[in-house]
Amino acid sequence: MLIDAADLRGADLFFHVFAHVSETAALPASVASPSYVGWCERYLGDVRLRTLGEDARVLAREFRTHESLASVQPLAKLFHSLERLAEVGARSLAELSPTDVDAPWALAHLRGLGPSAELAFCALLLELPSFLQLPAPPAAPRRLESRLKALANVAPGLARSRVGCIRSLHLHGRVWGDEIWVGHPAAEVAPSLEHAAWQAAHEATVVEVARERPELGERTVEAQAVERLTRRAAVAGESAAHAAWLHAH
Repeated sequence: MLIDAADLRGADLFFHVFAHVSETAALPASVASPSYVGWCERYLGDVRLRTLGEDARVLAREFRTHESLASVQPLAKLFHSLERLAEVGARSLAELSPTDVDAPWALAHLRGLGPSAELAFCALLLELPSFLQLPAPPAAPRRLESRLKALANVAPGLARSRVGCIRSLHLHGRVWGDEIWVGHPAAEVAPSLEHAAWQAAHEATVVEVARERPELGERTVEAQAVERLTRRAAVAGESAAHAAWLHAH
């Protein structure tokens, strides 16, 4: 059920960069995280004195809406490993072939975005040397897997999902088909294990609602998923735990 951390390093770099894009914090698609940024500065110094400081400001101007910010996030799927990312050198997205990446569908999507996706990709490549100076994330805790199994009664989709822990997601979550990504509860800057488990349960419920009601808009799906999970948590005697997750957002 848990995804190997080695297959999530490219995603960790993507969310690392966008965790620093603080000006987008009010957007639903934002992953801005002052706590994570503060932790990074312990190892890398003040971000304002690094290339990423200016890049974050440029990205905030480029991705000013929820829709535009959400549209670039398939970049997190493009490379599983940092080694494969490093192999592309200074090439742009337009110069890559499907065999250069781990998710050809994401490459095709990103090319359709044009210069905005190229800006984001360039920011990742420029930040890679600094990112590699951070401590490697630990393995995902097995206790999380046990908790996820227990929560399958309130979020049945968890039983069909693979869950990955990504340090730079912190309190956020993302879902890609049968993959759910949440913050890393064993990292130095971390959500609680309970928060990570409930975030995964929420993402699984979002998928469930979206499949049942494909005509609904994204924000309506999110709202109905919260309502559904709230009801199920009450039936399962998990209301307090669910409320603690909900109030953390």
